[in-house]
Amino acid sequence: HTAAASNLGQMLNRICLRDGIELVNVVRSDAQAALLREIGARHVVSTTAPTFMPDLVAALAATGATLAFDAVGGGVLASQLLSGMERAQVA
Repeated sequence: HTAAASNLGQMLNRICLRDGIELVNVVRSDAQAALLREIGARHVVSTTAPTFMPDLVAALAATGATLAFDAVGGGVLASQLLSGMERAQVA
């Protein structure tokens, strides 16, 4: 899910952790990634990292995610998520 460090994103992360659901958290900075890891997030990828797509595909493959929640909208991120899911399924 995108905007993972937002209040909504943190709430979703806590719910998924409680329910044992693997979640891929997409953020825009290392500070946001650190915040999520502090509350227990396991799979966190940053769109600003030079390795974003490989990191995303690895996290999607590890979780088996085939569903995305894009809280940002617009731009190329939704396309990147779908492309990453496709790559993760064939890897």
